[in-house]
Amino acid sequence: MSATEVVLRVAGAVALLLWATRMVRTGIERAFGERLQAALRQAARRPLLALGAGTGTAAAVQSSTATVLMAVAFAGSGLLALPSALAIALGADLGSSLVVQALSHRIGWLSPALLLVGVSTFLAGERRLPRQVGRILVGLGLLLLSLELIAEAAGSLTGSPILALVLGALGADPAVAVLVAALIAWAAHSSIATVLLIMSLASSGVVPIYTALALVLGANLGSGITAFMLSSGMPPEGRRVALGNLCFRATGVVVGLLVLRFVPPEAASLGPHEARQIANFHTLFNLLLALAALPLVGLAARLLERMLRPLPTLEQTLAGNGQARLDAASLERPGEALAQATRELVRIADVVETMLREAMPLFANRDEDRARLLQRLDDRVDHNTSAVKLYLALLTRGELSPGEALRCQALTDFAIKLEQLGDIVDNSLLDLARKVRKQGLKFSSEGWRELSELHSRVLQNFDLALHVLLTEDLEAARQLVAEQDRIRARERASRDRHLGRLRSGDPESIASSTVHLDVLRDLKEVNRTLTSVAYPLLERAGQLAASRLREPRPDGPEQSSQ
Repeated sequence: MSATEVVLRVAGAVALLLWATRMVRTGIERAFGERLQAALRQAARRPLLALGAGTGTAAAVQSSTATVLMAVAFAGSGLLALPSALAIALGADLGSSLVVQALSHRIGWLSPALLLVGVSTFLAGERRLPRQVGRILVGLGLLLLSLELIAEAAGSLTGSPILALVLGALGADPAVAVLVAALIAWAAHSSIATVLLIMSLASSGVVPIYTALALVLGANLGSGITAFMLSSGMPPEGRRVALGNLCFRATGVVVGLLVLRFVPPEAASLGPHEARQIANFHTLFNLLLALAALPLVGLAARLLERMLRPLPTLEQTLAGNGQARLDAASLERPGEALAQATRELVRIADVVETMLREAMPLFANRDEDRARLLQRLDDRVDHNTSAVKLYLALLTRGELSPGEALRCQALTDFAIKLEQLGDIVDNSLLDLARKVRKQGLKFSSEGWRELSELHSRVLQNFDLALHVLLTEDLEAARQLVAEQDRIRARERASRDRHLGRLRSGDPESIASSTVHLDVLRDLKEVNRTLTSVAYPLLERAGQLAASRLREPRPDGPEQSSQ
């Protein structure tokens, strides 16, 4: 094969590897994601249990990054203490190394069988679970096939003088090898795929074993960088987890580099062949890092709390400049005016999100002063949304392009939605919290946990809705609509469990029943209002069905009643 053909074959096989890894992860998340998240929260009460929970979850979803981001989300919403979240992150990287361990065995012969069974399972049924199991099996089959293709194509590179020059530079300076692998892992968003690629290249004789070990260190660093960058838009309480994970990774990589440079391990002692040696080194690195860092998660949590400040307090939000910042002179320049209106709506959205976030603790903490502060924030929301709506109405008097007109309508609709959300908090949630305080009501422990988890999920969707408004990202819009179905299912399940507690005679559930159901209704309504941001975008893209209703059957009630 020519050099160009070899490079194309390797690149295509690597692309297949990344796609296969994504297929497996997607299938597992869709089939078992809710159960895995629930198990993760339940097990994360002690650092050692949290470490095991992170290991098991990452091994199941085949992604340390996805597991770390779960921990980031839970910590950001207050459902998980920072030390436990850091322990989960340590376990996540160990879990991903176990996946590499399983795939380091020479089981390429399984690929055709997995593809056959997976495709048959996917096509045979219409139910969600069998189809996702089929997706997982197809992904595993393609993953094994991609490894075989990489090994076959990479074997032709062993005599390349250019490759020898590049590998010589990497071997001479392991730090450069670490940076290269970290960049690859970051670009691929998968340390598993990166380590598997290194394994295939080493097994083919393309990469010397000691260079491969340095590349493995870089893949571990890259996974920490990926999680940290993906957490950038989350609350500081969550970003501390990703930052702590990255600091642990970076420290471990520095120590690993020193070991490789001054006390290089005997490669043969790590395994009988290159694939096993790389897999064992990867697991050993993450195991030692987890054992060394686990006792330090408490200290690390305190340091991280100083490094990353929390979200502004309610008092700080109220003390900020509450006046709308809209320049009438910009109305003659529609692009600039729309930018100003968008900026102002983001400021209002931050206030509404603060109101929603701070309303829930009032059910547990009887603080009438904070309730009054939230009511003052609602007055600010009403005043500023009215200013934005008037500003946009004045803008429509001028000449706008079709795109500008659509954007103006979207911003007006969002201003109305923010006003509605503020009213839900002020007129309903705060009244319910006041009722709980006055009557001395108390939720059952199970009921309060369900409400807190639903509240946390709605807050996450608030950020997603704002992202959809600002970027008009179709994939994010689809995700937001999908989240609406999940919220609806959670609300229904929580209502059914609450009714079950009533039937069993739980005294706390009986006393707080009306409030519990009303809070569920309000949170579902908040999420419905947020989700409506996605519908116009999806409708313009032709990705929204005309109706959710099915055609009536001939023997249905409509026919039989005639």
